[in-house]
Amino acid sequence: MFDLYRVVGRLLKLKKWGTMLGDLLYWLILTPVVFVILLWGNWGEVRLYVIIGLSLGAVLYLQYPSKYIVPLIGKLIDGIKGLIKLVVKMLRFLCCAVGMPFRVLLLIVGVPLAWISKITGKIWRGIKRLINLTIGKLKLIFRSKD
Repeated sequence: MFDLYRVVGRLLKLKKWGTMLGDLLYWLILTPVVFVILLWGNWGEVRLYVIIGLSLGAVLYLQYPSKYIVPLIGKLIDGIKGLIKLVVKMLRFLCCAVGMPFRVLLLIVGVPLAWISKITGKIWRGIKRLINLTIGKLKLIFRSKD
């Protein structure tokens, strides 16, 4: 757990407060774990030999196996990150593949409809202008007779 915490701390590049908070969280989680292991292993008796054993175990672990486990955890985390990137790329490809027919349909149907709409809009505005001019002239004709 300590090596995992060290690797994650390096990856996250924790500052002073982040490290202090991480340390506190680490000990709040691991203290009950050690307590349960002590309860299970020797009925919770904490004697001098238990403290010496825990300390000696920690020192020996940090001297020897930790040197090999830290890079292993780093490679494992890199592998997980690579897997996540691969899944994201696959999901993006899937979204593009699913969306492609809709894009093609939009180009086939949407673009011509937009052109037709633009042309009919111009024609309709011309017709409205012609009607308004005609109505305006008719109004002038009918007013002048009175």
